Amino acid sequence: MSALPVHEATQRRAAHLVVDEAGDVVRWRDDTGRQVETGLHDYAALCDVPGLYEAVYFLRLGGRAPHLLAEALAHVVPPPERPNLQVLDVGAGTGVVGELLAAAGFRRIAGTDLEPASERAVRRDRGQVYDDLRTMDLTRPSDGDLAWLRALAPQIVTIAGATGFGHLPVEALDAVTRALPPRGLLAVTIARGFEQEPELADHAALLLGQAYRERTRREGLHRLTADGARLEITALVLERTEVHP
Repeated sequence: MSALPVHEATQRRAAHLVVDEAGDVVRWRDDTGRQVETGLHDYAALCDVPGLYEAVYFLRLGGRAPHLLAEALAHVVPPPERPNLQVLDVGAGTGVVGELLAAAGFRRIAGTDLEPASERAVRRDRGQVYDDLRTMDLTRPSDGDLAWLRALAPQIVTIAGATGFGHLPVEALDAVTRALPPRGLLAVTIARGFEQEPELADHAALLLGQAYRERTRREGLHRLTADGARLEITALVLERTEVHP
């Protein structure tokens, strides 16, 4: 799997970047040279500045969740099949997963995220990669959202770095599961050792239950903390069964 291209905006933002994880803030310089402070988990603010999210989470904190997911999915899906399969990237962020999948030969990629700033960022920075985008809350999809999912008819759903622990709840994961046809693929990253985490018990029950069979599993780095500690994840590629939860 090829490395994520480092765009000029990302390099520029990373040049004077300070991550204060204890204070939950990022300090960076805007285009005028003025120092700005943004919440480390203020995804809307991070997405609204070209290159800032990638500079923080990929250049400075060494994020690898999208890479691990894309590598696992490419291991399961043969190259000749990739251009024709409809992918739905859930929790699309700034579109890093889509860019990696496009580099691997996937051509039909749509994205969704709860945060409106994500849609703006993807359209701004990676509009050529995604052929459709929609902001929605998968825990409470509207009739329009459900109609969009049915029309899209995804054969692959990807979720990188957004499952559990205050991120994508099991209700959203259930909605994604229902959108997949039998033999459709779910590629998801989740905290390493999730099977033993009480907070992720419902996620584990769905992912490891009768609704899916496991195709491949990889362990690897999610990202580093600001002081260099490793946060590990598991990437799963699961095949939807005929069983509906």
